[in-house]
Order: sequence, then C-alpha cells, then structure tokens
Amino acid sequence: MKPLRLAVLAFIGLVVALWWAVMPPRFAPQEGGRLADQKRLQCPANSHLDGKLCVCASGSRWNGAACAP
Repeated sequence: MKPLRLAVLAFIGLVVALWWAVMPPRFAPQEGGRLADQKRLQCPANSHLDGKLCVCASGSRWNGAACAP
C-alpha cells in the first residue's frame, strides 16, 4: 500500500511541476512599456515618429522647440 501511495504522490508532483513549468510567470512585464507609451505621445509639429525618435521631415531642421523649414 505504501509503494502505491508513493507512486501516486510522485505522479501528482510531476504533473504539478510540468504544469508550473509551462505556465507564463505572473510577474512577466506587459508588452510595450516605454516604447508603447512613446508611440502614444505626439511628436512636435512638422515631425514624425521613426523608431524610438521623433524626426523632422526632409527639408526642415530642429530649432530647439519644433521642426522649422
């Protein structure tokens, strides 16, 4: 009787360990983060978001506050 009980407990332990191994961690960061926040923000006038940075359109330059022709 004791070996059967031990085998059942070992099987249950393995099932729980496998289930825990395939579940995503609860502390995993959410997708996006700073980049998603930055995409939601608007770039200054006459500029657009290129990757992580706001860039001026061709033919204009940054004057410290906005893109100027």
